[in-house]
Amino acid sequence: MFHRTVRALAVSAAMLTAAVTALVVTPTTAHADPIGGLKGGTYVVEERSSDSFVVTLRAGEITRIRLSGDGDTCLELRVCDENGNLVASDTLGGGDDRKVFIKPKWTGKFKVKVTNIGPMANKYRIVLD
Repeated sequence: MFHRTVRALAVSAAMLTAAVTALVVTPTTAHADPIGGLKGGTYVVEERSSDSFVVTLRAGEITRIRLSGDGDTCLELRVCDENGNLVASDTLGGGDDRKVFIKPKWTGKFKVKVTNIGPMANKYRIVLD
């Protein structure tokens, strides 16, 4: 009886070790495109104005939003949920290369806003993946 208990504990310990190893090695986050697939394009935002895009994002899945301008002015990137709450932003420092990651708590529409705070137009590329 004692040997069977020790053997059972050893098997349980080995299974627990394998499970913990799998958790450590397995990524815990999923990356997802917005609903409808990869989004993006090249646009021009005029001086001291903003462009906005509405996209549908999936609950619990990480979407990366990248923005790269032509270098003429500083751009800011903000993402708001359907209730107008700011959920992600990259606005600090100068420059026009921005990036945010968003993991929504629910599937829904999100507003992506690109703001040009400079005195001239800026041609930029935005990608959501």
